[in-house]
Amino acid sequence: MEMVAATKLKKALDRVEHARPYFERMDMVFSNLMASIKSNENGMVHPLMRKGEKDGDILLVIIGSDKGLCGSFTTNILRESWKFINDELKSPLKRKFDPTPGEIEVTILTPSNETITFKGQVDARGTIRASSGQDLVLETAGAYRCQVIYKPSEGSELHFEITINIIESFSDHTVKRFWSFENGLNFPYIGSLKLTRVLSETNIIGKRIFILPVGKKINDVFARIRNPRIRLIEPEINFNQALPIAELNRIAYQLNDLFVTGAVSRIYIIYTEYRNAVRQVPKVEMYLPLAGIEDKTSDKTERDYIFEPSPEMLFMNLIPAYARIKIFRALAHSFTSEHSIRMNTMRNATDNASELIDTLTLARNKARQAAITKELSEIVGGAEALKG
Repeated sequence: MEMVAATKLKKALDRVEHARPYFERMDMVFSNLMASIKSNENGMVHPLMRKGEKDGDILLVIIGSDKGLCGSFTTNILRESWKFINDELKSPLKRKFDPTPGEIEVTILTPSNETITFKGQVDARGTIRASSGQDLVLETAGAYRCQVIYKPSEGSELHFEITINIIESFSDHTVKRFWSFENGLNFPYIGSLKLTRVLSETNIIGKRIFILPVGKKINDVFARIRNPRIRLIEPEINFNQALPIAELNRIAYQLNDLFVTGAVSRIYIIYTEYRNAVRQVPKVEMYLPLAGIEDKTSDKTERDYIFEPSPEMLFMNLIPAYARIKIFRALAHSFTSEHSIRMNTMRNATDNASELIDTLTLARNKARQAAITKELSEIVGGAEALKG
């Protein structure tokens, strides 16, 4: 395993080192252009540069591992992720309607144009239960248009509408199911989708954390979380240590669309930055908005640009390309760090196994020598006894 990891590390490290000058120069040029735009155009020339809401939803792209045997690689990423999540979720939870005891009535128009009425009870914690004791299961793919009437025990009624979409996709001879509502995010689910669960989660409008996992290990951890403010939005993305341009573009376009449409106010990438063979550092980097990029030049004359054509036209192509570069860099560093940690872990495992073998061999030789010495002593003692 050490030799395999070392071979993969060499390829991954070459990829990072060859791209590093391009990354650094691109960062500098783009930060200079950003500073120039801010001073002349108030920094608003592209939708990806607008400032997100402070209390809006956040999307985290967490890059982990598909396999084990890589020491603390996944543990360090998860520790950094939970630290960020806990800091962001310090604000109180907000809902469309306060979770006071009351009744809720939902009139649903199904994809087959059938009308169904659901009645339930709401407790003080915001949990919704069916009045009849039997929940309504949403099975057929399509759009469910719901008219909701909430009748609290105290106060006035609340009327609102939501549209729930059930989506099915087929890949590798398996069926994957998702549900979504107005914000355009797809939430995977397994088994049956109950209406009470959907109503409880769509009631939350405060700051939430959406997780886009890269790697099976990250997906397995967050799939078990039952916090309504922390949700997976896709099954894990598996690159198999490759960086196909088509897949990178697809992810970049998806993230950009979520930000531009207002589904999320900020997007961060959490990955492991490769420093050297013995040091890999978990890092949280803002992906969007790009307005959060710092000015990295000290000489203000370096950013005196004359734009031809207009800044809007120039940035229309430059900004999406720069966003894709940030994803590529994060993935390249993460894959390199994973191979480096796995190589070191396997080397340590080999050294520990060799040390254990030497210890056990020494113990076996001592036991064998003791047995031989005992037998010789018995033979000599017997011979002396016969002489006497």
